[in-house]
Amino acid sequence: MFTNRHYTLLTSVAVITAGLMAGVWTAGAFLQAQTTNTGTSLHVSDMGISFKNVGGPRRLAIATIEVVDEFGTPVDGATVIGDWSGCIEGTDSAVTQTYVLSDGTVVSGRAIIEADKANSCWGKNGCTWTFTVTDISKEGMTYDAASNFALARYNADGSPDASFDGDGKVTTGFLGSARDFGFDLALQADGKIVVVGTTGGGDFALARYNADGSPDTSFDGDGKVTTDFGSLSDQAHGVAIQADGKIVVAGWSVQSGTGVDFALARYNADGSLDTSFSGDGKLTTDFGSSTDQALGVAIQVDGKIVIAGLSVQPGTSNDFALARYNVDGSLDTTFSGDGKLTTDFAGSFDRAFGVAIQADGKIVVAGSTGGDFALARYNADGSLDTNFDSDGKVTTDFASSVEQASGGVAIQADGKIVAAGISFQGGAVDFADFALARYNGDGSLDTGFSGDGKVTTDFAGAFDQATGVAIQADGKIVAAGVSFQSGSSGPHDFALARYNIDGSLDTRFSGDGKVTTDFGSFAAQASGVAIQPDGKIVVAGSSGQPGTGLDFALARYIGVARQDSIPPIIADVQALVAGGVLNHGQGNALLVKVQAAIQQLDNDNEAPAINQLQAFINQVNDFIGSGILTAAQGQPLIDAAQAVIDQLEGDPLLAGSGLGEGADSLTEHQLQAIVDQAIARWAAAGADAERLAAVRHMPFRIADIPGNRLGVAGASGTIWIDQDAAGHGWFIDPTAGEDSEFTTPGDQGELNRMDLLTTVAHELGHLLGLEHEHGGVMEATLAAGARRLPEGRSDQHAGSAALGGAIFLLPDDGFEAADDRTADDTAEPIVSVILPVLRTRTVRRHDWDADDANHDQEDLPVAVLPDEQAESDELFAGFETLLAEELMSR
Repeated sequence: MFTNRHYTLLTSVAVITAGLMAGVWTAGAFLQAQTTNTGTSLHVSDMGISFKNVGGPRRLAIATIEVVDEFGTPVDGATVIGDWSGCIEGTDSAVTQTYVLSDGTVVSGRAIIEADKANSCWGKNGCTWTFTVTDISKEGMTYDAASNFALARYNADGSPDASFDGDGKVTTGFLGSARDFGFDLALQADGKIVVVGTTGGGDFALARYNADGSPDTSFDGDGKVTTDFGSLSDQAHGVAIQADGKIVVAGWSVQSGTGVDFALARYNADGSLDTSFSGDGKLTTDFGSSTDQALGVAIQVDGKIVIAGLSVQPGTSNDFALARYNVDGSLDTTFSGDGKLTTDFAGSFDRAFGVAIQADGKIVVAGSTGGDFALARYNADGSLDTNFDSDGKVTTDFASSVEQASGGVAIQADGKIVAAGISFQGGAVDFADFALARYNGDGSLDTGFSGDGKVTTDFAGAFDQATGVAIQADGKIVAAGVSFQSGSSGPHDFALARYNIDGSLDTRFSGDGKVTTDFGSFAAQASGVAIQPDGKIVVAGSSGQPGTGLDFALARYIGVARQDSIPPIIADVQALVAGGVLNHGQGNALLVKVQAAIQQLDNDNEAPAINQLQAFINQVNDFIGSGILTAAQGQPLIDAAQAVIDQLEGDPLLAGSGLGEGADSLTEHQLQAIVDQAIARWAAAGADAERLAAVRHMPFRIADIPGNRLGVAGASGTIWIDQDAAGHGWFIDPTAGEDSEFTTPGDQGELNRMDLLTTVAHELGHLLGLEHEHGGVMEATLAAGARRLPEGRSDQHAGSAALGGAIFLLPDDGFEAADDRTADDTAEPIVSVILPVLRTRTVRRHDWDADDANHDQEDLPVAVLPDEQAESDELFAGFETLLAEELMSR
């Protein structure tokens, strides 16, 4: 018997789709409305469709419509008119009235409309029954269709991002080249996208795009760069962005006399070769073999560059090959003695496709050996890490003929390792699937991932291969590659799959976890994937027609919409209604606010969405105060809504429009690299080892901190860093282990920017128990172009130009307070406070005019830090006095 009921609620349309899977037709739950108040307008609050058997395979469709007024009160006596379409057609109507359900529940404002005829859906897979409300009427009231309840207002994950070149897709050709292959991509901190590959003429090829998909003409004039290594052929296969914005590209070059060698180039932000790198911006590395190909690149926190690939060793088969370079392009001789190493997996054909750096500095490389996934992990000195499966090497068989980790490797926030690639099924060349494996830190397969640590995914029963993998901020895994419509030589498209943390396909992603994208060409293949800070997914590869030409191809997809964090709040409220804790009117009073927040976010209106969520919080607090909800029932709702507010207020992309010129938005990766260096500086300065060990585990957060502040050391140990250095822009030192930029005349990027290393070291100092002082790293203000560190050195200015200093907040008895004075004390000082409290309260903010002893006051809500909710209300005791004392001490 067919069923597979699929229910969609869109404004005033209810739809059921017939499938051919066994099951029983069931109706969805209906949201009820409150039974008080009387309004002058009415609208649909909920809809649904169910079926009843009328003999054999014939079914009768029944539409149920809930009607309420503008206050959410159910409205009886209203005539609902609508049209059936799909498997049946015709106009129908009914009058809303009160019903007593089989369980004794009384519901009002409900219209039940039975179709005039039944229909059979044998052999009609996909047939839909649709009922569309066209009008609702009642004397003295008007139909407000714009207020109709809708749960499906936001874009489904996986849909093309129309803000990216109009349709979510871009292709780019290089003049005079018929075959341009894009192999990898990287995202800059400013949102620009860099794609690398090769041209038909056999050169490195780079293209850079603005955030909207248009060519970035500041990159070599037209957004495109090619580089010739003076060889027969050059191919770029990997790209990474340094902390200073320089672009590192790795691949291989066919050299006369030495065969194929590793090739590496570094570019300035304008697309020119960086001549401080190996003299001319490019280099090749020979492993003493006939063929050495680099396929992946990663940058360590100290700025050193690691590239990985394969090397054909004399008398043996292929081996993993790695090389590490210093910042100037010279081989790093602390790595395996000469900067190069090879790794053999039992004499098999070994090839490394990707490389990633763990938080502890260890290097993870993924590829293939003898038809299996192959992973190796290395210590910082290049030796194999024997804590990784006892010998530093792991192989994984998917019980198929051949597997390759062709999609490379990514490291989760918890340290687990994800490798992606291909698994050939049944030994047939034309049939292959995406393959993913996840490993624990010790190299064992993670059985929490699909039960055995391995997953394969089929797109269309033909040839599917993952060529890139990335981890979303929420831990979900995205793999990108290619899917052939038939066999391994026919038309093919971009392919994308997203997995939940447990390895299951994420059905919120395009309905089934999988997406294919056709570029209107015969051949389209994705080769790399990256996740933007806003959750959008960017995929790069190539597209074109065989024999006529191929171009770089780029696509962007809606990833994690900001609205996605709100539906769980709706579900929690509905659960309270279903459990009898809230009546239907009370539930609607809450739901109308979060639904309005979704609508505002659909239209990119963040501030009104925040207001709606705050109104939701206020309503929950009212329910707690009146005894309708207990604190235990209401607080999770408050926490969930507040978390969404915090996300919206702290989203660097939302605040990005207010950034000053050249003020880059900080990324988590950049911040963590500087945190590691700041801790090392405190250790070298003799900081207490026990306290230093404790601060290593303190969380760092990036946020748009109000005012002119660079950082906040919170009472709970959380450190907040401003996303763009109060509009001045961060200097993110690519060589944070030394200070040459501040001791050598000139501008290496530090001039007129705030030093992130000094800021982080200062806030760590507070957690180590230090207060503000004059001079040294604990000075309360910082000027642009200056560095102060725990070694106690005096300020070192990189030049005479300096913007106003920015303030660090001083932690004191559970609150942080600071004035916004600049380095020359000319700006009006403003005091603001952040209190870690149990609930949002209102306190006084003092706007202090330095020339006036009278302080103007206004009531403002205090921001609640989510991880400090449990702080005692005693923090409010004597707050005004403490604040006054803090001001007097400055």
